[in-house]
Amino acid sequence: MKGGRVVTCTKQYTDTGLKLQMSLQKALTKAKLTDLSLEEVAQRTPYKIILSESSSTFPYVNINDDDEKIENDLVGSYEKDDDRQKAIMHLKSLCQRASHVVIYDKYISRDSTQEHTDINFLEKILPKKVLLIDCFELNDTGKTDLESRCSDWRVTVLPGSASHHDRYIIIDQKVEIILSSGLYHVENKDMDFTYIVRYIGKKKKRF
Repeated sequence: MKGGRVVTCTKQYTDTGLKLQMSLQKALTKAKLTDLSLEEVAQRTPYKIILSESSSTFPYVNINDDDEKIENDLVGSYEKDDDRQKAIMHLKSLCQRASHVVIYDKYISRDSTQEHTDINFLEKILPKKVLLIDCFELNDTGKTDLESRCSDWRVTVLPGSASHHDRYIIIDQKVEIILSSGLYHVENKDMDFTYIVRYIGKKKKRF
């Protein structure tokens, strides 16, 4: 459970048989949180959801369902001109014990300047050890450049997919990093940038 206001009402206490302290009852009554359904209460919260152990129908979010689409993931968000060093250090730390990474950024070889910048960034975050790297849509020049950064790296180039728009770094098929605007914009401060880290150990693999 992340930060955010958790809201209840007097009806929830009555329905569950829990004792309601007088001070809380007065506060809930003053806020007009009395005889409301769970769905009505959820509309008073920032996230508009109800955590559930069984239901997946909105506004319910099933905390026991591996296929639940609304998740509680880790997010780093940076505005234009924000320093990105903390994000770089975080991404590097996530990759340090990897033995296999998947890199999906369909713009990685859009031009030679961006390709070189992206490979420089990958060199910063990937561990200098035996590592299998599956990289989508990297051209021959980029493959040679990436492999030259560490003699223990083995790079396989794969074709892109029309069904994928987001950019990803997948670590040992256990942790997925979703990059909102690609490798290039992690360090490029001309635009905002967001990344999402999610555990996918039991989930369907993306690639």
